[in-house]
Amino acid sequence: NGVEINQLSDCKQRISRLIHSFNKHIPVAFPNKGLPVLSQKAKANRFYTTIFRSIMEWYYFNKIDWRAQEMLFAIKDIPKLFEYYTILKVRADLSLICDLNAKPQENSSSILQAYYRENLVELYYEPDYWMVGHKNAFDQKYLNTEIRTFEQTSSGKGFKASNHENRRRAPDIVIELTPPSGESILLVLDAKYSKMETAYKERLPEC
Repeated sequence: NGVEINQLSDCKQRISRLIHSFNKHIPVAFPNKGLPVLSQKAKANRFYTTIFRSIMEWYYFNKIDWRAQEMLFAIKDIPKLFEYYTILKVRADLSLICDLNAKPQENSSSILQAYYRENLVELYYEPDYWMVGHKNAFDQKYLNTEIRTFEQTSSGKGFKASNHENRRRAPDIVIELTPPSGESILLVLDAKYSKMETAYKERLPEC
């Protein structure tokens, strides 16, 4: 409808501005549309790694065949596509109810920062929460402290003790709310492309 067309037009304009800015400030001799190769220094930067992972997923999971009769067959990962839809839908809904004139927080990897009734709202897509003891957990605001996981055991599915320091959690969507007092809370959401009954009875215990 008209709303989606306007959103696509706005997205196209933003992409055009980005391309113009890149051509102006980062000129290249010839374009290369292949996958980028990251140096060791770039790999150590989690922001570069996040962007690179998104590029990889775009290339491998969302190659679009513009022939109408075959378009649906080109989508190879429906659950991942549903994740993208969900995060964009949450972002759009937050944009409608929040004040978007928020001053960006330093060292934040959020994809949206806004205010709602004096509460800072930050939206994250697949943030990493590392187990206590892991090197990446040092000086982090939130840690993974789970002592049990829901796994397949010898007697069937059930909870199993877990204290492996390399274990991490990366929920699909996290909304962090920080009131003026500074004591933040997290709203953790997981996008499941399944029927409601399956999501509650089978998928939810696995989260």
